[in-house]
Amino acid sequence: MIRRLALVALIVAILLGLWRLDARHTASEGASSPGTGAVLASADARGSTWYCAAGADGGNAHTVVVSNLTDRRLAAVVTGYGIAPAKPTTKRVEIAARGASELPVADLGADLGGVSVELDGAGIVEHRLASDAAFDQVPCSSSASSVWHFAGATTDKGSSAVLWVLNPFRTAASFDVRVTQSDGATRVPSALRGVVVPGQSAFKVDLGEQASQRRDLFSFSVRVRSGKVIAELAQSTPAEPPLGRGMRLQVGVERSAPRWLFADSFGGPAVSDRVVVYNPGAAAAAVEVAVFGDGLDDASQPDPFPLDVAPRRFAVVDLPAESRVPAEGRRWIDVRAVSGTVVATQVVGILGAGGDGTPADRPSVAAGSTSSAGSSAAALRWFVSDVIPSPASASVVSILNPDDEDIALVDLFTIVDGKRSASKSQLEVQPGTSLAVDVGSISSVDFALELRSSSPVVIDRRLTSERRADLTISPAVPLGSTVSEFADPNTR
Repeated sequence: MIRRLALVALIVAILLGLWRLDARHTASEGASSPGTGAVLASADARGSTWYCAAGADGGNAHTVVVSNLTDRRLAAVVTGYGIAPAKPTTKRVEIAARGASELPVADLGADLGGVSVELDGAGIVEHRLASDAAFDQVPCSSSASSVWHFAGATTDKGSSAVLWVLNPFRTAASFDVRVTQSDGATRVPSALRGVVVPGQSAFKVDLGEQASQRRDLFSFSVRVRSGKVIAELAQSTPAEPPLGRGMRLQVGVERSAPRWLFADSFGGPAVSDRVVVYNPGAAAAAVEVAVFGDGLDDASQPDPFPLDVAPRRFAVVDLPAESRVPAEGRRWIDVRAVSGTVVATQVVGILGAGGDGTPADRPSVAAGSTSSAGSSAAALRWFVSDVIPSPASASVVSILNPDDEDIALVDLFTIVDGKRSASKSQLEVQPGTSLAVDVGSISSVDFALELRSSSPVVIDRRLTSERRADLTISPAVPLGSTVSEFADPNTR
């Protein structure tokens, strides 16, 4: 009898342990972000899970970067997912207090798709894809979703566009991909209807082959029929106008919103900069795209560009082609829906030499390609998880104050080598302006940043690499409890 009770107790303990392991993933499914895919739920969280959906392709190196924001060591359980029927592989690593660690995904095994990282405390996870000639690096997603939107994909002029769908949970998921092309045609390709992703596996879709061949721009949505997934787009582009040579990673947007802000934009020689506004909904959207140039008074700012975006369609503003947009210098972009909600993406290409690389100018690299979904909310606290010091790269943080009246006072703290230290204090960001800060010279080793503001701001990080001649622009990661979503003008 005693042996039988002991056996029952053992079985219950095992089952309970498995349930807890799965429950960590399940709980993360409902963790909503401000539409941008990545948010730190709590600065003193007991645990968090991050999902990096895109995998290596074509010989690219795939690296996960984990930043520990706490004053103690963090345990990280890193799981790599192959394309079914491959089984996931797991590795446990420790991250030093106030430190960071880079993990080559190849250490988990070959031919892997996405990765999940479970932390037993507060931290941020990014991932990087890199070849000898290009790279991109973005924060991973902190939640799974039943919908993912992508505004600015391309398969033109030798470009590749690969959609990665990650299902880290134990039960299978299924999804459709709805594609909208520049001619207004919207369809769900038969090969992308009811696609099943087994539990704990990844799925890869070559959009050029299965969805949209040789298209300069197109938009698409991943809609899940059952379960929840994480979706990410990986693109590589040749050095041809208007694309620029480079690599682009973009986590999908979980929902449309009435406003999107881009803190870091720039003009200059050989720069392509397009704003793509996608309306995935069933009602028309009236949108204004406003571009604000640095140093211009209110009277000199260009008038907004009005767009009427029909349901399941997209529209484009080609900034270098618009004479009323200053050809040189930094700017920031405000995409505001007067009616309806939309998804917006900034697609940037660098097509030749130019610029001096200072924050007030375009990057000095001669090639590069990046895309960013912007931010649909502002926040009081933000984290930039991986800053690469100069001269290895140029690292710029752009701080946008969307308030029309009050100055935002921003403090910067470095997180490196076990310490959190004040770096820059009381930076003044004037109302309705964006301040670019060169952060590459703060430290001689890779580090993380925490930014605290007196009022809600939006923050982008820009990294450029002279060795690979490429760049990346992405929103920083906000602290969830300090997020303020923009008011919807449709409800006023």
